[in-house]
Amino acid sequence: MEKFQVLLNEEATAEYERLLKIVAIRDLAKRYLKDLFDFPPDAWGDIHRKEGLTLFKSDNHVIFDIQGKVLIDETGKAHGVKISRFRLRHKE
Repeated sequence: MEKFQVLLNEEATAEYERLLKIVAIRDLAKRYLKDLFDFPPDAWGDIHRKEGLTLFKSDNHVIFDIQGKVLIDETGKAHGVKISRFRLRHKE
């Protein structure tokens, strides 16, 4: 079985790396990234289809604004996620 993929685009990578420098939330940011390997975790509030893509974003109760698309294989099964946003929902 192929491992579930979690990819971050350039912007999301930079946002995530900035979060890791904030000691108070570093461990929480790491946990949310780890949770993506078990996609879809219970924390995601919105998973929907738009223009042929399956998109997701974190629920409003989560302190991080995490968004991206679900990577679907030819059988229709999710095999990964591509993160386009990973930042604090509110300004630091």
